[in-house]
Amino acid sequence: MSKTPVKKPKTKAKAKSTKAKSTKAKAGPKKTATRKRKGTAKPKPAELETVAASTIAEPQAVDPRLLELLICPKTRGPLSYDRVRNELVSKKAKLAYAIRDGVPIMLPDEARRL
Repeated sequence: MSKTPVKKPKTKAKAKSTKAKSTKAKAGPKKTATRKRKGTAKPKPAELETVAASTIAEPQAVDPRLLELLICPKTRGPLSYDRVRNELVSKKAKLAYAIRDGVPIMLPDEARRL
């Protein structure tokens, strides 16, 4: 009888070690793929014109309840609303606070002098 070499099956310990080696090689810094999002295309010039026209809207009226709560940050006095200029006016401080996008800018440094 001639003996032929028989391959021994890998033991579980050896199989785990080969897997561990292969994962270690992959454990480097992960690279993330950058994808373009749908709907983020640059607007066309015609679209820009309509966006610009929609942002230049009539000034929003200030809520009367908000007017009752707001006071001048400098004098702590009452404010009156000027609809024509869309400002909150403090007669004591002689300042006019602008309202941008419906939000009063209550900073004395940003206010217009009367």
